[in-house]
Amino acid sequence: MDWPFTNNKKWIHWSKILVALCVLGLLIHRISWIDLRNAAVHAQHGWITAALVLLALNLYCQFKRWQLIVRQFDPAIPVKELVRSLFAGITLGLITPGRIGDLGRTVLIPGADWLGLMGLMLIEKWYALLVVYFAGLWGLLPFLRAALRPELWVPVESTGLALALTGIGLALHPAFLNYVLKRFNSSGKHKRLQQVFNGVSRLTPQVSRSLFFYTVAQVAVYLGQFYLLVRAFTPLPLYSGLSAVAAIMWSKTLLPVSLGDLGIRESASIYFLGKLQVSEAAAFDSALLLFAINVLLPAVAGFAVLMKSRVLQSSKESRQEPT
Repeated sequence: MDWPFTNNKKWIHWSKILVALCVLGLLIHRISWIDLRNAAVHAQHGWITAALVLLALNLYCQFKRWQLIVRQFDPAIPVKELVRSLFAGITLGLITPGRIGDLGRTVLIPGADWLGLMGLMLIEKWYALLVVYFAGLWGLLPFLRAALRPELWVPVESTGLALALTGIGLALHPAFLNYVLKRFNSSGKHKRLQQVFNGVSRLTPQVSRSLFFYTVAQVAVYLGQFYLLVRAFTPLPLYSGLSAVAAIMWSKTLLPVSLGDLGIRESASIYFLGKLQVSEAAAFDSALLLFAINVLLPAVAGFAVLMKSRVLQSSKESRQEPT
C-alpha cells in the first residue's frame, strides 16, 4: 500500500519538530519549571476529568463527519473501518505540515476512490477553517476593542465578518461550488484533479448542512475543553474565558509551523489569557494538557492502527512472493 503524505521532505518534518522544541524551551525557561510544577500540583482534577470526558464527544463529531464523507461513496462501509482510518489520519496529521497528512486516512478505506474522498475531505477542512475563523472573530473582538480605537477595529471586524458569512453561505450551497470547479477543469485534461472534483460533486445540500453542524459542534466542544482546563488552574469567567480560547484557537490555526501546533498554542495562550490575569504557568499548562488530551491520546491509538496495517500489508506481500 502506498502511503501519501508520509514521503514529504524530511527537512519539513524535522523543522516543525525543531520549531516546537525551541518555542517550548524558551517558554519553559521564561516561566520556570518550578512555577509550571506548582501550577500542575495545585490543579483541580475534576475540571481536567470533565475535559477528558468531552474528548469522546470531540471524537464522535469527527467520526460523524468522516462517516458522512465515506458513505457518499460506499454506504455499506463498516464502522470498524471508519474508526481505524479516522485514528490513523489523526496520527498522520500530527506528523505532517499543516496536518495535511490527515488526508492519508482515505487510503485505509478498502477499495475506495481515495481521490474522490480527498475532494470531500478538503471541503470538510474548509468548513473547519470557516468555523474557526468565525469563532476567532468573536474571540478577538474584546481584545481589539481594548487595543484599538473604534475607527480601526470596527472596519476590521466588519470586513472579517462579511467574509466569514460569505464563505459559510457558499459552503451551505454546494451547487455554486460544483459549477466553479467544473469550469476550472472544463477541458478534463487533469484526470486526477477531475477525480477530486468528482468527489466534491457528491456534496448535496443535506450533506453540507450535516458536515457543517458537526464541524460547529466539534469546535464548540474544543472550546469547552480548553475552558475547563484553564478552570482547573485558575478561576475564569465563562464568557471572557471562551472568547480568549477562541482567539487562541484562531491564532494557532493561522500559524501551522510546528509539530501539533506545540509552542504556538502555548504562546498564544500566555498572551490572550494573560490579558485576563491568568498566570503564565496556568496558561502554558492548560494549553499543553489540551494537546495531550485531544491530539496525543488519539494519535497513540492511530499509531497502533498504522503499525498493524503495515504489518498486515508486509505479511500479505510476503505470502504473494514466488517461491
